[in-house]
Amino acid sequence: MNSPMRSLLAAVLLAAAVAAGAAPEPRPASGPAPPPIPYYPGGSVEVELTLTSDDLLPYAADLARALLGQTPPGRRETVQGNLTRALEGVRQVNFLQMSVAGTADPQQIIGFYTRIPANRQMSRVLRRVDARTGETILLYSGPQGRSLFGIRVARQQEGRTGWLVQAGEMEGTVQLQPLLELAGLRWRLSFEPPERDTAER
Repeated sequence: MNSPMRSLLAAVLLAAAVAAGAAPEPRPASGPAPPPIPYYPGGSVEVELTLTSDDLLPYAADLARALLGQTPPGRRETVQGNLTRALEGVRQVNFLQMSVAGTADPQQIIGFYTRIPANRQMSRVLRRVDARTGETILLYSGPQGRSLFGIRVARQQEGRTGWLVQAGEMEGTVQLQPLLELAGLRWRLSFEPPERDTAER
């Protein structure tokens, strides 16, 4: 799995878990799927993804393997079952990553994308600003936690100039209990000796 995909899924699952803590019993969202995330004028698209519920589970299983390490054979069915339960209420995930020239005003970039949750009557649940690095992260939740929208704007790294813009949205809900069970499994595995998988030799 490439790093943008892994970052996207990790952020979606963690953010959804936060929102789910205050949400009622999850159920699949209804209504039309959200439109694609718009491009910032003058920006260069680096990654654009749209995952439906059918697309998401195989990627999430890959993510779980990355997070849990080499899952013992006897635990793989448990991991797959928990992911299925956690994601069964998710209908669609959109992700956009762009590069914007350094002359752009980051506040204008942020304002361009925060119009999206404002138009959807979403509430901001997270705001993090790092004055030293110029990174801003905003997360919004829809009514009863049944949709999420996030935006990250940060300075380019590794000698590049300009701004890195990442926007993601999720339509539907993630169930919290299966994610907590996976976290508990990860903790238990950290104390167990690795199992030898003779079936994969």
